Amino acid sequence: MNENQFGVLLEDILDRVKAIAEGQRVMESKLHNMENKLHNIESDVKQVKSDVKVIKSYLGAVEDGLNDHERRLLILEKRVSGC
Repeated sequence: MNENQFGVLLEDILDRVKAIAEGQRVMESKLHNMENKLHNIESDVKQVKSDVKVIKSYLGAVEDGLNDHERRLLILEKRVSGC
């Protein structure tokens, strides 16, 4: 192998290493973007979970009120009878 062939091979290897390094930078950038998106999704999920807890609590209270038929009927009977 002469010096010219060695230089060509070395240049080819360096070009490939540069391409690999650029690919790694692109992948790191994409990974960083995905991490940011995942963080946003996690934050949204936490908020949704919190909202669902509030809704469940409210629905439980409403259901308790609706299931209390006797109390509701007594109130209506008192209103109708004028007491």
